[in-house]
Amino acid sequence: LQYINTLSSNAQTQITAAGGGTRQVAQVGSKGYSVTSSSSYANMPAATVTITTTGGNVLVQCFAGGWLTATGRNGWLATRMDAGSDENGVIVLNSLTGGANTYGSGLTQFLFTSVSAASHTFYGRWKLDYASGSWNNSNYGLTMIVMELA
Repeated sequence: LQYINTLSSNAQTQITAAGGGTRQVAQVGSKGYSVTSSSSYANMPAATVTITTTGGNVLVQCFAGGWLTATGRNGWLATRMDAGSDENGVIVLNSLTGGANTYGSGLTQFLFTSVSAASHTFYGRWKLDYASGSWNNSNYGLTMIVMELA
């Protein structure tokens, strides 16, 4: 596979892999300012990838970081396909021990199986465990990679 760095742009980059374990790879990246204070999962800005699959399995990886503005909070990261469920929510930021404005980052990934041959949209999603304070990822970066597996 070829690594393509797109962190300075929100443009989707797509490559088709010849042979090996993937049919196609699409990646988006961003290094801008975004913030959430939602306690329900919401789409992360610039974390949306649409691909037309040939049917089978799709692996989605989403990396994000930043800081939480209030003590005693967790920042959660998940993935979603189309209008489905939020999958593999994991805590990637924690201000329970480090206090407010503690920096951190993390990755979530999920294997969507038996995906139909069609156009599908995949999302990086984020939330706080309590609706107070905020998760800021200003200039921290976000990368989302979607791989259709062979």
